Amino acid sequence: MFYTFKWLSLRQLIKKSCYRTKRNCDGLSDEGHWLYDCISTIIHDNIDEATSLYSASRVKRYRGDVCDLKAMSRFYVEEFERVYRESYDCADADGADKGPMYEYLFRLLPVWESEDKHLVTYKFYNYSYVGGVHGYRNEYFFTFNRKTGKLSGANDLFTTEGFTVSIRELEKRFREYRVRYGYPDQEWSADLHIEEYGTFTAKKYDLKERVNGHIYPRPALTKHGVVFSYQPYEKGCGAEGILHFVVPYQIARVKVE
Repeated sequence: MFYTFKWLSLRQLIKKSCYRTKRNCDGLSDEGHWLYDCISTIIHDNIDEATSLYSASRVKRYRGDVCDLKAMSRFYVEEFERVYRESYDCADADGADKGPMYEYLFRLLPVWESEDKHLVTYKFYNYSYVGGVHGYRNEYFFTFNRKTGKLSGANDLFTTEGFTVSIRELEKRFREYRVRYGYPDQEWSADLHIEEYGTFTAKKYDLKERVNGHIYPRPALTKHGVVFSYQPYEKGCGAEGILHFVVPYQIARVKVE
């Protein structure tokens, strides 16, 4: 799945988004309503958060048939355009008077499924630019239960002991990564300590979750182990980008065979 919104005319935006939707989304048709609802929710939240930096207007949520990807794409293109025009005094869709460049990109790829096919993991990537020196990007993995359509978390994937051991291994691997790139050899916590710079609010599809009073990246299952993903600035400078750490299944002790 791939959406991209750039400063083109509204007509061009819709045509481009629908084309990409048709070309890239055929493999999602067997997942059911829950995955499309997830896509709609994430795109809404991404755009709403990005545009809130320069606009008081909020992006509306798509209320149509979420399985109609063309209609969903068209709706969010128009919403992005509407909020943008409310913030900048631009001409009509085909006019020459344009405000600053903006961009939004969304990708979704299946990367793993359990042998019984009850669990599936997708890789999500999104990028937004609404001004400034550079844009902002996220890359993360979500594991879903196909039977229920629910997003899995630590309590669904790990035994209590297995999660504790996995966090210990995660901290060990991050410490080794830091030393390898010239940072001081010191203890490091996997906890994001979000309260230090903001309030943690669990959303329907949140990249993080609270476990035993600590906030960690939401774990997901992959071919080689359990992945924990840290977004830019969460555990390093922006130049370090997105950090993925995989804890092997021999260590992780997950509930899934």
